[in-house]
Amino acid sequence: MDKPSRSSNGDEETVLNPEEFEVLDIEDIPGTNPEEGDNDDFDEAEEMYEDAEEGDSNFKDSEELDYMTIAEDDCEVKEASLLYEGHSDSVLCCSVSSCGSLIATGSLDDSGHVFNPYTGAAVLKCSGHSESVEFACLSHDSQFVATGDLDGFVQVWRIRDGESCFSFHTGSEIRWLEWHKSSHIVFCGTESGEVWVWLVPKGITKTLSNPGTSVESGCCTPDGVRFKPLRT
Repeated sequence: MDKPSRSSNGDEETVLNPEEFEVLDIEDIPGTNPEEGDNDDFDEAEEMYEDAEEGDSNFKDSEELDYMTIAEDDCEVKEASLLYEGHSDSVLCCSVSSCGSLIATGSLDDSGHVFNPYTGAAVLKCSGHSESVEFACLSHDSQFVATGDLDGFVQVWRIRDGESCFSFHTGSEIRWLEWHKSSHIVFCGTESGEVWVWLVPKGITKTLSNPGTSVESGCCTPDGVRFKPLRT
C-alpha cells in the first residue's frame, strides 16, 4: 500500500477524490452577489461599464496619451546567459515548479517540453499533440506535467520516466488548465462550459455542472475540497 506523500511543510498530504469536490456558485461567496446590496465596488464597476457603453466623455473624449519615443541607441541589448532549446516554433506558455527545479513550456510546434532551469537541458518532450500546446503545468511536487492543446486534448506525463500516464479529449477548446495545490488532481475548463476534474494517474473523472458558458478560470478554496469555476 502506498504511503501518502508529504507536503512542503512536512504534513501528510490529503489524497482527494474528484467526487469529494463541492462546486460553489458566485452568489455563495460573501460580497459577490449584487442583489445583497453590500458590494459598492460591484455597483461602481457596473456604472463605469454602462458609461463606456453610452460613449461617456470619460472614456471617448479623454486626451490621447503622449508616448515617449525611445531611440534605438538608448536600448541596451544583452545576450542571454542561458538558452532553452527544443521547440521549433513560438513558445505559447511557460510554468515553473513550486520549488523552482523544473520549467514546462508549450509551443506552436504541437509539443510541450520540460527543462532544467539551471542548465537549460531538456528533461522531457511531451509529444502526441496534433495542435498547438497552449498549456503546460507542473504538479505541486514536480512528479507530473499536464499539457493541453487547442483541439481539447489533455495529456499527463510522469517526469521521472517520461511516460504518458493519462490522456483525455474534452471535445472542446481548452480555456484553462491547472493542478490542485496539494494533490494529483487536474482541473480543466472548456469553451463549451464543461469543467473536468481528473485524479491521475488513476484516471478517475468527474464533470462539473455546465450552464453553457465558457469557463475562463477557476480556483480551490483554502481547505482544498471546494472549487469555484469562473465563467464568462
